Amino acid sequence: MSGAAFTLNWDAGTMQAATAAFHALETFDGARSHAMWNAIGGKLDTGAVLRFEAQQDPQGNPWVPSQRAIKEDGRTLHWHGYLEGSITHNVLGNDGVESGSPLIYAGTMQDGAKFTVPPRSQQIYRKAGRDGIEPGFVRKSKSNFASWVTIGGTEGYKVNIPARPFLGISTGDSEEILDTALDHLDRAWKGRPS
Repeated sequence: MSGAAFTLNWDAGTMQAATAAFHALETFDGARSHAMWNAIGGKLDTGAVLRFEAQQDPQGNPWVPSQRAIKEDGRTLHWHGYLEGSITHNVLGNDGVESGSPLIYAGTMQDGAKFTVPPRSQQIYRKAGRDGIEPGFVRKSKSNFASWVTIGGTEGYKVNIPARPFLGISTGDSEEILDTALDHLDRAWKGRPS
């Protein structure tokens, strides 16, 4: 998955009891394991989507509001809802699941970014009338006034996009994941379908 992803793998150190149960249950085959990881992936996806609603990271810390959200009294990371709507998961065989977004900018939103935009010069076209230069730009063919502008001075300008983590596991997610895993193990133990 490109963009941003959070991978959850079975960790025998922290989940020894569940791992031992896997080995003890011969009926916990690939289909059952896949169903369990798919259900856990759904929990991870739901947790990420709920963070867009709550505007906070998995630990409950509020996101830094975006300039657009402040200006429009809106929500951060929710301009058209593309990022929130792209949250999905992939089951990784019988070993784990990854949850995330395939959007190219998802990693930047998750982890933040700092960069410098180099200065650039460009000719702009405008229309001059009796009362001076009219506001706005026009096509070169409709222009009767052109000027050169430089954006960023001599140094360029710095951009700082703060991290707004939406992927990860909250305490509530952790409890739901463990309950889901134990439910699937119990179903296998009792011979019921997943």
